[in-house]
Amino acid sequence: MTHLENETSPSSALATIPHAPDVPWEEPVASEGDLLGPYELMKLIGEGSMGRVFLARHTRLGRQVAVKVMRPEHLRNRGLIERFFQEARSVNQINHQHIVEVFDFVEELEGSGRIRAYCVMEHLVGDSLSDLMQKEALPIAQGIRIAQQVCRALQAAHELGVVHRDVKPDNIFVTQREGQDFIKVLDFGVAKLTTPLGEDKLQRTVEGMIVGTPPYMAPEQAAGLSASFTADIYSLGVVLYEMLSGRVPFASEGFGQLVVQIITQAPPPLPPMTPSGERITSELKAVVMRCLHKDPAKRPQSMAELDEALGDILEGGTSRRWVKLAAFSTAGAVALLALWLAGTRLLASSTASAAQPVVAAPAIAPVPLPENAVVFPRQQSLADAIEAAAPLDFSQALSRSAWTPGKTVSQPPAKRARKKLSRDGIINPFER
Repeated sequence: MTHLENETSPSSALATIPHAPDVPWEEPVASEGDLLGPYELMKLIGEGSMGRVFLARHTRLGRQVAVKVMRPEHLRNRGLIERFFQEARSVNQINHQHIVEVFDFVEELEGSGRIRAYCVMEHLVGDSLSDLMQKEALPIAQGIRIAQQVCRALQAAHELGVVHRDVKPDNIFVTQREGQDFIKVLDFGVAKLTTPLGEDKLQRTVEGMIVGTPPYMAPEQAAGLSASFTADIYSLGVVLYEMLSGRVPFASEGFGQLVVQIITQAPPPLPPMTPSGERITSELKAVVMRCLHKDPAKRPQSMAELDEALGDILEGGTSRRWVKLAAFSTAGAVALLALWLAGTRLLASSTASAAQPVVAAPAIAPVPLPENAVVFPRQQSLADAIEAAAPLDFSQALSRSAWTPGKTVSQPPAKRARKKLSRDGIINPFER
């Protein structure tokens, strides 16, 4: 199947759009064999609410492309024409590998007075996600990888202020590149611009307008309120829910009943297993149900955050945040170890210096010692000497005698009076 075959579902709701027949109009007939500029329409490959999609060929280059031709009834309304071309502008601004590429968009008035509006896009070969899910239940790992690529495409769109507003399996196209699924997000035709792109300052939406495909709408969309980036996160959550369970969270034959369910009811819990019998982990369930929260503030706050959460699950529950924390902790531990080693070496050096033996003074004849003199053994360390002398009253003992390691000599009273005290009141025994 070629891309855009189910490009925009007929069930997409587009309501409350003002009717403004401000341009001349005559219904054009777009069919196989027609020429639109240099493009020959070869085959109808898709049809939706905004337009019809043809496989086409460039008559001079021979290149195959997809041409999306706007429906004639929409050509009466200048606002709808601008919305149609908004897709091309948005896609060209985003310029992401996972978003369908638009080569050209043309609005022309033919000699007969007929208006033509069409976009020329890359032609893709593959299947929509909707078609894949109808064929068989997708393995969980495959579904997660598909959702991650959608996250990356929409993250790029959100960073430029573009909200897709119609994320659904029909608009997720699966091609193959190097033997792996390669995703293209389609149909930005109902996208909302939260900030102007370039010089385009057209107001894109009106409060109260319901735009999107009902089963995949966020509650705020279904209520006709302004939709932010988290509306796309909700819609992708519905796609994940459907890939895992085989059904959407809410379904009803009537649009009004469906809207009430989306706005007021909690989504049913996911089953323990997929339709193919694969177990759905509690972590994956938690991520999907968080996407489906009624409160936009309690959903993941960016597609990048959702992408990371899905990646953690795909890697077997090993969180990249924990990996980063472990790396940081390892670096911190190495730094602390280096600091500890440096401190140990410094302490060892200080201890070695303190433990160096004191050179003995030349032997002299014993002299009589005062009654309260303190004698320290030769080659005793200063630390040991202080510890040995600790019980004494230094202010009294040392004031009456001067000492050197291994030798004690009395001093005349006049010299003792001239000794200066240190801050702690201990006489410096080495001052001469």
